[in-house]
Amino acid sequence: MNYLVWHFYIAPKFILKLIYNYIYFIGHLFSVKILLKTLFSPWRREIAKKEKPGFSPTDILSVISFNVISRAIGFIVRVGTLLSALLFFLLVIIFGSTFFAYWFLVPILSLPVFFLTQERNDKNKRNKFIVSHLEDATEEKNAVAAGNWYEKEKLAEKKKRDFWTRENLLSIPGIGKNWAYGYTLTLTKLTTDLTTSNFPLEDLIGREKEIDILQRILSKEENPNVLLTGEPGVGKKSLVIGLAKLILSGKSLESLLYKRVLMLDLDLLLAKTQAETQQNLIAVLEEAKAAGNIILVIPSFDQFITNDPGHINLTEVFSGHLTTNQIQIIGLMDPYSYQKYVLSNQTLGNLFEKIDVAEISKDNTITILENKSSQLEKKYKIIATYESLLEIVKQAQDLIADSPLPQKAIDILEETFAYVKTKGQKRITTLDVDEILSEKTKLPLGQLKTKEKEILKNLEEFLHKRVIGQDNAIVKVSQALRRKRTGVEIKSSTIGAFLFLGSTGVGKTETAKALAEAYFGNETKMIRLDMSQFQAETDVEKLIGGNDNPGILTSNIRQNPFTVLLLDEFEKANPKILNLFLSVFDEGYITDGKGKKVSFKNAIIIATSNAGSEFIREKLNSNDYSTLDKQLIEYLLSNKVFSPELINRFDAVIFYKPLSKEELEQIARLILTRLNKKLGEEQGISVVVNEQTIAKLVDKGYDPTLGARNLQRTIQEEVENKIASGILDGSIKKGSQVEINL
Repeated sequence: MNYLVWHFYIAPKFILKLIYNYIYFIGHLFSVKILLKTLFSPWRREIAKKEKPGFSPTDILSVISFNVISRAIGFIVRVGTLLSALLFFLLVIIFGSTFFAYWFLVPILSLPVFFLTQERNDKNKRNKFIVSHLEDATEEKNAVAAGNWYEKEKLAEKKKRDFWTRENLLSIPGIGKNWAYGYTLTLTKLTTDLTTSNFPLEDLIGREKEIDILQRILSKEENPNVLLTGEPGVGKKSLVIGLAKLILSGKSLESLLYKRVLMLDLDLLLAKTQAETQQNLIAVLEEAKAAGNIILVIPSFDQFITNDPGHINLTEVFSGHLTTNQIQIIGLMDPYSYQKYVLSNQTLGNLFEKIDVAEISKDNTITILENKSSQLEKKYKIIATYESLLEIVKQAQDLIADSPLPQKAIDILEETFAYVKTKGQKRITTLDVDEILSEKTKLPLGQLKTKEKEILKNLEEFLHKRVIGQDNAIVKVSQALRRKRTGVEIKSSTIGAFLFLGSTGVGKTETAKALAEAYFGNETKMIRLDMSQFQAETDVEKLIGGNDNPGILTSNIRQNPFTVLLLDEFEKANPKILNLFLSVFDEGYITDGKGKKVSFKNAIIIATSNAGSEFIREKLNSNDYSTLDKQLIEYLLSNKVFSPELINRFDAVIFYKPLSKEELEQIARLILTRLNKKLGEEQGISVVVNEQTIAKLVDKGYDPTLGARNLQRTIQEEVENKIASGILDGSIKKGSQVEINL
């Protein structure tokens, strides 16, 4: 019964559809529609015009002769092509109708075809795909997603395999498509035809709205030009390549069907002098206008619309060429350049419409990664698990701030395939993704390993090796880091933002160095800014940049995103500068002077302040520090040193109590141990300091208001200076032991 339904109903419908597809394809292949429309038009728009003024029979005859010949050549070639198309039309109709008629007469002979066309049960193949592309097959949500991935891949393979479909047939360029348009010799040299790019339409996922708007603007009669604005890597180029592919496949709006999308090659265009570059671009524009079917894509469009040094202002040239749809331009630029050069330029504002190309969603990025992964799997013979794709998108969003999705995720995927290939593995997992990102960021990623668990569990002990006393501070900081690393923390702005309050020399800066070593592996992973240097409103630009100034803060964070940011003497900065950090503590980013976001999500921010030192000094005699932190915060708020909004943005406001003599003795031992290690490694000199001498050093260096700073100066004077003098006068030699007594 199934066979009879297939033979007398399903198969005939398919045959009729096949005949229709090939009839439509012949019309497309021979460009019938455009050839009929331009039947009497000049060949490739080649016409002559009378150049000399006055009446000249010879000139007039020459112009008429040339134009008649041009039209005659065009007519002959087009008629010949149309006759060929007619012949193929007849062949398809005759052969197709004959085959359709015979199909009903030979039902038994179609049995082999019936069995070949039946959908095979690929349940085992599907299950094998799902299992191989999952790390945990019991996770239902991921199993469903992997099954959908398989179905999409299967559908894509079927589309490629079924060459007779209308979509595949129309991907073959029409042979007479460009005969109605002019030659483009200069454009061929200086541009790339985007229709030849290896770019599947599936990669336009999440860009359907932008593509529709782009086509509508390009189909306008007047000023059909577009500026695509977005950060580098967001997909502006992909959008115009997608447009070119839509035009090639015949899926674009009808007014765009015969357009060519050419991208200007700036390396070839830019000449030795600005004058030569300007001549090149003008030649390109004039040739494109003469051709009549060019959509010219100009990367870094801002280079040609400003008088800034190293740029060329061709605004007037553009305005002279872009008033009709004879030539259309798609300019690519970033949002900052658009605001700086276009918003204030009425001419450009009238000529172009803007389309914002924003970062795509995580879900759309995963779909794009599935498509990319399928291509890379064939190249490398390696399988990528679905969980690894999820991990790439998650970590790309969390760790890489200088480029948007999907580009940064695609870059990580490609790098991971190459990395796993060198390891000789056949499968990419989340651990591989974390390994490669850990190498790039120097951060511990992925599942908490035993060693790391021990470090986090005993973080207080690690920090206390460098920071003496200050139990309250160490505990609060350690708790914040544990919340972040285990994924318990709801807030996702920075790794941690702390305000350290207390007198000088009590361990605030040392805590910052210890955190850099504990979390980022080295105490040099720290950016230190003296905020007392930013006391004026105009100093905002020093921090975040503007014009040609990159900004001290923003440039440092861009170059070292995984860092401890130490803001010394925070209270001395201008209130306007303090307010800049509200968005950092809340959202994890700041907008620089050029309108670009700078991420602080991978930084630990520590603001230190000596504000209230006099208040602390007055309370020293009580020796009761249990409520001093709350009193100090109230004091700072009531005296308007910090605003409540700013105080509340910190993860913790931590008070550093004054150091006791006993704690200073421990610090003295630490300082002397480091000195001993340094001298031993560099010169083989060993320093011995007994407990009695340490006690005398502490007595001499003890100052409750200066903490360990005064002690350190005392050790420099009483120990380091003596050793330095001994080395210089020869009394202390390499490999010797030095005993210091006071």
